[in-house]
Amino acid sequence: MDEEYDVIVLGTGLKECILSGLLSVDGLKVLHMDRNDYYGGESTSLNLIQLWKRFRGNDKPPAHLGSSRDYNVDMIPKFMMANGTLVRVLIHTDVTKYLYFKAVDGSFVYNKGKIHKVPATDMEALKSPLMGIFEKRRARKFFIYVQDYDEKDPKTHDGMDLTRVTTRELIAKYGLDDNTVDFIGHALALQRDDRYLNEPALDTVKRMKLYAESLARFQGGSPYIYPLYGLGELPQAFARLSAVYGGTYMLNKPECKVEFNEEGKVVGVTSEGETAKCKKVVCDPSYLQNKVRKVGKVARAIAIMSHPIPNTNDSHSVQVILPQKQLGRQSDMYLFCCSYSHNVAPKGKFIAFVSTDAETDNPESELKPGIDLLGPVDEIFFDIYDRYEPVNEPTLDNCFISTSYDATTHFESTVVDVLNMYTLITGKVLDLSVDLSAATANLLFKAKTLTGTGTGGGVGVGHLQFLCSSPHHLPWLPRLLAFQHHRNHDAITGSTSTRPPPRMPLRRPFSSSSTESPELSSSSSSSSSSFSIKDAADMLDIRVGRILKAWRHEEADSLYVEEVDVGEAEPRIICSGLVNYIPLHHLQDIKVVVLANLKPRNMRGVKSSGMLMAASDASHDNVELLLPPQDSIPGERIWFGSQLNQENQTLPSPATPNQIQKKKVWELVQPHLKTNDSCIVILGDHVMQTSAGAVLCRSLKNANVS
Repeated sequence: MDEEYDVIVLGTGLKECILSGLLSVDGLKVLHMDRNDYYGGESTSLNLIQLWKRFRGNDKPPAHLGSSRDYNVDMIPKFMMANGTLVRVLIHTDVTKYLYFKAVDGSFVYNKGKIHKVPATDMEALKSPLMGIFEKRRARKFFIYVQDYDEKDPKTHDGMDLTRVTTRELIAKYGLDDNTVDFIGHALALQRDDRYLNEPALDTVKRMKLYAESLARFQGGSPYIYPLYGLGELPQAFARLSAVYGGTYMLNKPECKVEFNEEGKVVGVTSEGETAKCKKVVCDPSYLQNKVRKVGKVARAIAIMSHPIPNTNDSHSVQVILPQKQLGRQSDMYLFCCSYSHNVAPKGKFIAFVSTDAETDNPESELKPGIDLLGPVDEIFFDIYDRYEPVNEPTLDNCFISTSYDATTHFESTVVDVLNMYTLITGKVLDLSVDLSAATANLLFKAKTLTGTGTGGGVGVGHLQFLCSSPHHLPWLPRLLAFQHHRNHDAITGSTSTRPPPRMPLRRPFSSSSTESPELSSSSSSSSSSFSIKDAADMLDIRVGRILKAWRHEEADSLYVEEVDVGEAEPRIICSGLVNYIPLHHLQDIKVVVLANLKPRNMRGVKSSGMLMAASDASHDNVELLLPPQDSIPGERIWFGSQLNQENQTLPSPATPNQIQKKKVWELVQPHLKTNDSCIVILGDHVMQTSAGAVLCRSLKNANVS
C-alpha cells in the first residue's frame, strides 16, 4: 500500500460516498476504505436476517415474516425532497442512472391528538380541519407572500428585509394563531424545534418554497421521493460513480489508523501493517473519535407491521411529523413508513420507524406517543445512537469529519453537511444552481413506472407524462414516479456548467489478492494476435432487453416465462429459473441484460430464445439480475471496454447460435465474468458497457455472472 492519494475516505456512509464520488469526478486520486465488508456504514439497509442478528443476537426471524431477501430495512430512514439539494446532486453527478425512485404517498402532521394530512391540493386545503375558515383566509395571504417572494426582487419583499426580520415578526404581520404557526414551521418548513421563530425569516421562507416546489414536481400526497430497495442503494450508487472515475475501493479493512506528522497534519492511513499516503482524510466520526464531541442522542424504534399506519389514508409510504408543542417536548418526533410498494418488504408488510432526539435518561419511553400511533405491530426493535460533530480545525490537520445523522426523516440537513465539507476540501462551491421546475418548462418526456403497487388499488404500468409550465403555476402531476437520468442533461436541468469528462475505464481495485488469467492478460494488448477471451466475448450477442410481462411457467414450478423486448419486430419468449430468488412482481417492466445468440431450447413445452444474465454468490443462495442503465435502449448491443473504446472501433458482428454452440464460446467466456467491489460487471479489465454507462447488479460484489 505504497501509493499516494489526494484523498483517503474512511467509511462508506452516504455522506462519505457522495464526497468520494464528487472528488473523483473532480479528478482527484481517491482511495475509499471501510472497516466493514458492506457499503453504507450507519446508513446501510439490512435484510431480515441481518436485522435479527443486529438486534436479537443469534435468534432467527419467524417464518411468518416472509423471505429475508425481500427486506431492505434502512438504519437511517430518510425521504428526499423532490426538488431538494440531494436530487440536484444526483442529477449533477449522473448517479440517477443507477437508481429507481417512486413518489411517497403521504405527508401528515399530528395536531390536537389526531393525524391530519398536509394539504396537497386546493380542495384538500379547503376541507382540512387544521385551520378554521377565517384562519385559512389569513394563512392564504401569507402563503401568497411566500410564493411570490424573490430574494433578488425587492418589489416582492413588502418592505421587509428577511435577513433581519425574525420568523416570529413576519408571521405576526399576518395575525396567524399558534396552531397555524406550528403547522407552517414544522409540517411545511420542516424545522426541528421552535428556535427558528427567533431567527431570520429568510430560511423559513426558503424552506416553505422548497416544500411547495417539491410537492408540485410530481402530483401526489407529498413532496418526497424514495429509492426502490431502500436507502442502501444511495451509498453504493455514489461508490460506483467514484469507481467509474478512478476511485479505488477496499472494504473489510480493520483498524484504519490515521497517521499524522510532527506538525499534526495527516500523512496517511495504516491498515494491516501497510500505510497508504495521502494529503487529506475524509471520514465519519467513528474513525477519529478524539476530534469529535458528543452533541446528543437519537432514539429510534423500528417496527414490522402487516398494515399501513392508521389514519393515513392507507398510504403505503408516509411521513408523519409530531411537532414538539403537541407532545410537550423540546424537539419534534417523526414517523416514517415504507412497504412492499418500494420493495423494502414482502407484499403485505410495512416497515415503520419512530425517531426523535432523546431528551431524558429513558429514551425508549419518549417514543411511546409515536409508537401508539402505529397500531398493532408484528415485531419492534429499539435503538439509541449518539450524535457527534467535529471539533478539529481542518485547515490545520487536513481531516474532514462529517456530523452524525439527525433524527429527521428527510435529507436536507444531511446534504448541507456534505456541501460544506466539499467546499472546505476543494476551496470551491459545488454549482447546483439548476432550476428543476424551469428546466422542465415546455418539456415533455416519458418516465416509466416500475410496479403496480400503489395505494388505492394500484397504479397500472404505463407511460407517465411530465409537464411543467411556470414556477408559479405548476399542474398536478401523476403520483407514481420513476425518476431517472436523461441523456440530454443540460436540456433537462437547465445547467450551463460544463459536463463532467467522459467516463473512464475502471481502475483495478488495489488488493494484494488480485489475480489475472493469463488469457485475459493477453487480451489487454491490442496487438495480441492470439484469440483471447475478449475476442470470444465480442462474438456474443449481448443486448439490453426490457421485460414486457412475466408469469409462472404452468408446467415447471422453478421457472418464470418472460416476454422480452430486445429491439426486434416481435418480443422474445425467455424462460428463467429465478422463482426461488426473485419475486414475480420485481420482473414486471424492467430493463435486463439478454444473451441473445444462444440456440433456442424447449423448456417444458415453452421455446426459450435467449437467457437473462444474472450475478450470484459462491453458494448460489443469492441471485440478482444484471441491470443496464435506465437510459440504455432495448435492443442495443452491449460490449466490454470503455466508452472511448466503443467510439474508436466497431464491434464485430456476433456469431450465429450454431457457431456459439460449436465453439463453446459461452463456456469459454462465462468463467471470466465477475462483478467487482462496486457491483459493476467486468471481464478481466474490461467493463460491461452500454451507450448509457456500465452494467451492474444491485448488491452482489465479486460475484459470478452467468
